Amino acid sequence: TGFVLDREDLADDPVVQFEGWFRYACETVPMDPNAFSISTVDSQNRPSSRTVLLKYFDEKGFVFFTNYDSKKAAHIEKNPNVALLFFWSDAARQVTIRGKAERIPTH
Repeated sequence: TGFVLDREDLADDPVVQFEGWFRYACETVPMDPNAFSISTVDSQNRPSSRTVLLKYFDEKGFVFFTNYDSKKAAHIEKNPNVALLFFWSDAARQVTIRGKAERIPTH
């Protein structure tokens, strides 16, 4: 039998749902459960994906660190629309998130 996902088993708040699944992934995924793929597009609308590490999350969003001189940062500066993908094979879960990236205060 495989993992079955029923809507009635999901939390109404997607952040609460993610928190539960992330906690489960931290218990079951042997390496880097906080790793996720982030996809951006460049100025010619060519997609690009790479793996980064989740530092923390809350109702305001998902935080990762990047070099502001990186290609990723340049892509986000031109077009802040991003897609995130958490893939936890050992936990039989994956989560996709779409939204706008923005810099957080550094102090």
